[in-house]
Amino acid sequence: MRSLLIFILVLLGMASCQKSEHKGYSLSRTGLDYKIIILGDERQPVFDSDMVVLNLNVFTLNDSNLFSGQISKMYLTKNDTGLQETLGMFAVGDSASLYIESNKLIDFLTDIPNQKVRVEVGLEYKSNYTSWLFYNKYPELSKDLEIEEQLGLLQFLRPYNTDSIEVVKGIFIIRKVVGEGRLIKSKDEVTVHYVVRTIEGKILDSTFERNEPFSFTIGQQGQVLPGFDIGIRKLRNGGKATFIIPSELAF
Repeated sequence: MRSLLIFILVLLGMASCQKSEHKGYSLSRTGLDYKIIILGDERQPVFDSDMVVLNLNVFTLNDSNLFSGQISKMYLTKNDTGLQETLGMFAVGDSASLYIESNKLIDFLTDIPNQKVRVEVGLEYKSNYTSWLFYNKYPELSKDLEIEEQLGLLQFLRPYNTDSIEVVKGIFIIRKVVGEGRLIKSKDEVTVHYVVRTIEGKILDSTFERNEPFSFTIGQQGQVLPGFDIGIRKLRNGGKATFIIPSELAF
């Protein structure tokens, strides 16, 4: 047992002696030259199939800029070479400098001639695919929505043309009848008929079933859901619309 332990220690020592030819850089297990520039939030590491948003700068060895910009990409461990390998070591907020053959950037950039390049990469944001798809379609919404809620909203909104949907402070408004006169504003007394459903279609409340419209004052707290108050302000007298209200502005 003693000889086996010594043998392992010698191997580790030999591995640690491998050095990059570039000063200040380290060598990864696959021979990638890298240097950490900034350490981000270690509580947010990258996992397989995460969508990542990267700030990417690519330079020749003579410091000529070949590319600068932001790129979105799915991280897959099966492509764990080159820049993908670096992402597997990253957490949100991390940034690093790499020396790499440009053909190992092919998953990200396809129009750079084959040569050795220096890459500066920073991980701006990462999310699961559903969240990435949702916030690319509706970037003005809060990122606090649960994944199940995002997926439900995407499925519900899919039949509608994006141009017919107005998003106001996190509320989706699909107009059916425009109405007349000015828009509703704070302190107006309004009377409405409504049906409240879950995203799955279950009815929670309906003034139509009670045959009794509901009256309230716009802007007066505690009378209606915050999202309902926001949506009503985008209507005119006689207007009809569907409001889709995220849970953070509903119950």
